[in-house]
Amino acid sequence: MAVIGIDISKQKFDCAWLREVSTGKVKARVFPNRRQDFPLFLEWFEQQTGEPREQLHVVMEATGIYH
Repeated sequence: MAVIGIDISKQKFDCAWLREVSTGKVKARVFPNRRQDFPLFLEWFEQQTGEPREQLHVVMEATGIYH
């Protein structure tokens, strides 16, 4: 299972994919926080991990109004 963390704000969301648990290697990318751009995030995730979106496990901290 691939795990991705998201820090979300009004204009953008920062994603960090934990590529390698043992070494702590992370791959990061920033996406616009617009509904029409959400599919870009899913495509990026699938391309990077080689896993289907059904295996996506997203973690975010619920600290504001944008989560």
